[in-house]
Amino acid sequence: MNSEHLKITLSTADKFKIAELIAKTLADLHSWKVTRFGELDTNNLNIAAFEGSYTIWLYNRIKFWLEDAKKYSVITDEDLRWANLLMEDSKEAFDDFTSPSFVMGDFKPGNFLIHPGMKGWEISGLFDFTNSYFGDPISDLIKMITIYLDNGEAELASHLLKVYFDGSEEKEALKKRIKVHMLHQRVLDWGCAKAMNMVTWDNELPFSHWVESYTNSVASLLE
Repeated sequence: MNSEHLKITLSTADKFKIAELIAKTLADLHSWKVTRFGELDTNNLNIAAFEGSYTIWLYNRIKFWLEDAKKYSVITDEDLRWANLLMEDSKEAFDDFTSPSFVMGDFKPGNFLIHPGMKGWEISGLFDFTNSYFGDPISDLIKMITIYLDNGEAELASHLLKVYFDGSEEKEALKKRIKVHMLHQRVLDWGCAKAMNMVTWDNELPFSHWVESYTNSVASLLE
């Protein structure tokens, strides 16, 4: 999907079909439901539960990487307050979520293949499960949504979400959780870009302002 050839030859209809395939592929992966949040213990093939709770595990990861980002960039007290308020506002939605699923952890164009099969486009390969765990499956949507938003293709992101959720009624809880997952991914992307001097946005833009544009956009896609 990242090939220069496909970037210039895919039609709008092709792009919508691929977004639909992505949604259905992730829905298939996420149909693997389990009874506890955690990571696979490869010694005994049991799920090692997260210490405390899934919410604590996720929020601690976000806070850790925010602190780490301070080594390479400016993260102000205002930025931290904004992030903490967002997490606090979503905490109940996470605490109420009790249906952990398989999460690939790194679903992006570099980790899957598409193929023009006999019946049209299909996803023909999926790989790199290094970051997999059992938690909130909607976190797997974030990288593709971000790519679509950055490419000015919000309509493709909207289509992906529509197909994936297929009429789900719990939109308010979904909005709260997906905003935190966006924050989590953007913290990682911010720290990496700043550390490697590979920033592709206004380098003077405050962290919270940059991330808020994404959290607002992803929530609006669920309207």
